Amino acid sequence: MLYLRSGDALHRRSVNNPVWFATLRKVFRSPTQHKDPFNNKRLFMKKFISSLSLLALTLALLTACDQADLFDLFPDREKTPAAGAVFTMTNALSANEVVAFRTGADGQLTQTGKYSTGGRGSGPRTDLPIGRDAIVSQYSVVLSPDNKNLFVVNAGSNTVTSFRVNGSALERASVIASGGTYPVSLTVSPDNKLLYVVNSGGVDTDNVPGVTKDSTTGSIQGFYIGSNGSLSAIPGSNQPVSGQSSSKGTIAFSPDGRILAVLEKARNSSVVSYVVDANGAAGPPRVFDTRTGPTAAAGEDPFSGVFDSYGFLHTVNLNLTPPPNRRPALNGATITTYRFDRDGQASIVNAAVPLNATAGCWIRISADGRYLYAVATDSRAICGFALGGDGSLTPLTPTSVVAIAGDQTPPVGTANAVDPLDITFTSGYAYNIIPIQGSIQSWKVGEGGSLTLQPASGVSGLPITTQGIAATNAGR
Repeated sequence: MLYLRSGDALHRRSVNNPVWFATLRKVFRSPTQHKDPFNNKRLFMKKFISSLSLLALTLALLTACDQADLFDLFPDREKTPAAGAVFTMTNALSANEVVAFRTGADGQLTQTGKYSTGGRGSGPRTDLPIGRDAIVSQYSVVLSPDNKNLFVVNAGSNTVTSFRVNGSALERASVIASGGTYPVSLTVSPDNKLLYVVNSGGVDTDNVPGVTKDSTTGSIQGFYIGSNGSLSAIPGSNQPVSGQSSSKGTIAFSPDGRILAVLEKARNSSVVSYVVDANGAAGPPRVFDTRTGPTAAAGEDPFSGVFDSYGFLHTVNLNLTPPPNRRPALNGATITTYRFDRDGQASIVNAAVPLNATAGCWIRISADGRYLYAVATDSRAICGFALGGDGSLTPLTPTSVVAIAGDQTPPVGTANAVDPLDITFTSGYAYNIIPIQGSIQSWKVGEGGSLTLQPASGVSGLPITTQGIAATNAGR
């Protein structure tokens, strides 16, 4: 509250920010020849009008400030963080939906709603006893870095959906063609302005009912993100992937937004990179083959990958056995680290760091950026490493395994199997999906990167087709 006293004093109450109040004092301070400004009506009216104008400008600036700026103006006010949220999708063939959860201070998940994507998911696979993981990718559900928009692939209808985010509530903004067949993975630029999708080309869809197989190489497509979350295609951004039929698992932006990386596994084992121009369009692909020539030391069949804040790309590799029975090699999962030059060419930093686990499929970084985690589905294991600024990885345990998701006895892909898929990290907690169990597990992240399961904080009742997971205020 402000009030004036005769003479030269301007006082304030209940506000602990003297800077702009000092400015108001100068407006009302009388020059020496006017000891009592209230006796000079003309001078008082000029100063009064000036003060009202300054006050209006100040209020306008305060209105334009975001919440963090307001807290800086009022440092004595307690800063209460907004409640977090976690999102996953049903991936149902008939009609895809996003399932939203609110996160509690103890890591507890509480379902708050379901939201139609306006598209169709892939439905279940038919080549497994239990048809989980039909998309076979990471980042099928992603948030923009500023947490204002959520994006989801609709593999069954070849579309991408965008939502506006308000806490754990969603408002659908647009549904747009993906620019290819069978979209599986998404990435948002660091400045929140661009979205890219990789279309797998239907290579994995022989095992998905209702989806027509396309033998093309697949493609990437870019979109501008509007202020209201709507999407529009970027001219010239549609590019092929490797020129060989393969399975695409991840697309990711580098932290400076200059490089896009796409990972291919199975029929072709490659890291495909693109340089993004000033208009947001990706240039032609550069293919780094992990199986031939001098690069053969790299881990084969990169399933998914993540860029750290230093610009290194870390991929987790399946390392499949030779044909005809290509299966993840027993305890053969590895991580490979790459760097990219200004032309987008990849080179190896770490060739093949062992997980000592089977079927390394998903890889994420903790919210504080200090630790990297990989999920080895067939071992039901979560493996952890400390990240170095030079791209180095230091295992958090002698074997790298920091947690086991559940009973390792039931065969992989059977009804009682606890097969962990994608994982995401928020401040102090991690969440991973177990589609066969229809659940999301909650983990507390402890000192040194340890993970402790919080059985009472997870949720169940999700469909077996559940795919993708994203959390607000998350790591990469």
